[in-house]
Amino acid sequence: MAAQIGKRPAATSRQSRRLIDPSGAVMSRYLLFCNDLLRLDDNPLLSLPRDSDAALAVCILPQRQFSPNRASRRRRQLQLGLFREFQQRLAVLDIPLLLRAGDPAVILPQLLQQYQLERVVAAEPTAPEEYRWTSGLNWQWLDANSLLADELRPDLNTLPRSFTAFRQQREPELRVLAPQQAQPSILALNKILSVAGAIALSDLPQPEPDQPIAEALAQQLPEHFAQWQQHSEPAVLARFTQYLQQHLSHYKLSRNALIGADFASFLSVPLSRGTLSARRAWQLIREHEQEYGQNESSYWLRFELLWREYFRHLQRKHPLVFFRHGGLGLHQVPGTAGEAGEALLRWQQGRTGLPFIDANMQLLAQTGWMSNRGRQNVASYLMFQLGCDWRHGAAWFEQQLLDYDVASNWGNWAYIAGALYSAPRSFNALKQAVEYDSAARFTTLLLGPPETGNHRHQPYEQPDWPAPQAWQWQQYLQQLKAE
Repeated sequence: MAAQIGKRPAATSRQSRRLIDPSGAVMSRYLLFCNDLLRLDDNPLLSLPRDSDAALAVCILPQRQFSPNRASRRRRQLQLGLFREFQQRLAVLDIPLLLRAGDPAVILPQLLQQYQLERVVAAEPTAPEEYRWTSGLNWQWLDANSLLADELRPDLNTLPRSFTAFRQQREPELRVLAPQQAQPSILALNKILSVAGAIALSDLPQPEPDQPIAEALAQQLPEHFAQWQQHSEPAVLARFTQYLQQHLSHYKLSRNALIGADFASFLSVPLSRGTLSARRAWQLIREHEQEYGQNESSYWLRFELLWREYFRHLQRKHPLVFFRHGGLGLHQVPGTAGEAGEALLRWQQGRTGLPFIDANMQLLAQTGWMSNRGRQNVASYLMFQLGCDWRHGAAWFEQQLLDYDVASNWGNWAYIAGALYSAPRSFNALKQAVEYDSAARFTTLLLGPPETGNHRHQPYEQPDWPAPQAWQWQQYLQQLKAE
């Protein structure tokens, strides 16, 4: 039975490979596919088997999705590191975790047959190609990475067209399932080992040389980059708890910053990699509000989690629309379908001539990260000013971003392009630079001097500026002068 996107039928019927344990109880035999659930907390896969059941856990590095043209070396290293860290944490609890690299559509059925397992149990994905991994297999989805799971999930047939409508529909009586604690009774399920014998614990690629953050950036902002590199479950929970106590109160004001140690929650990587659940993040925010009171900042952080949720369900409703230039076909989309060329290369390398854009793109190349404000501006610039197909930008973000998430990344690009329900959104990058980097600290950090005033954003205003204005600046200059 082929997997149907957005639907959650019961596991497909097949002849059961059930065993009877010595007590006479029927044993179920699961293959737990843990790729997006690299955590012990709120991991329903670990809570599924009963004491009489047997389970084998596996993580697979998909060769296609993590090929060099789709994932940077830095992103591959992050995924490999989190797999191995999760394997070590499970080993302490006597849970074996098999690590493999290859095509999940090939490896999963091989494991089912080799170890006489009944079905695959996995976190429900959003991407069409991930649904295909289990096509034809006996499988069970658990929507473990969404806020609105099980009976709370929206009906895709009546999913609102806009985020605002989605938020207004869900917020008044929004309920989120309580996160699950790992149950000690199921944390010793290693019966497959005794049945099947020794298992090679890893055939993952050998670690690649580290891709260091640019030395100048690391030296000037050591606390900032230290935060970015803490993505394992214990580090994430500790840091987020500290963030709520010390920095949540200014999130509404600081969230549009471009760089720094505590201006954002930095939850995007752990949420995308599955080292933290959205439900746990939501619960921690609500507990903080109950103790210290709700304010605009705490509400706005939950608001961002709802945006993520909206894109997850929207992609399940329109699985292929996120990858079409025209999307739903409701609006005129900027740029030319398939258009790339030299303009795209300059954008990728941070050589467009517009300092604010170039600084953000060079930050992405050097760190695998970019602020939300930066992402909106570079996306708008690529499609509206350079005339490129927005999908090239989404694909570049997929390759570079450490927090790459299929629905959030492609959904946000399609949203700005007007490929979904809303009209296209264009940003004036010069105006944004003056507003959000008024002292040119961010731009100067990435591009170097000049450091005075807005000359970093508009260097042609200097008396001795030797070169003509870049053609890309003209539209922004006209808009600034008109305001």
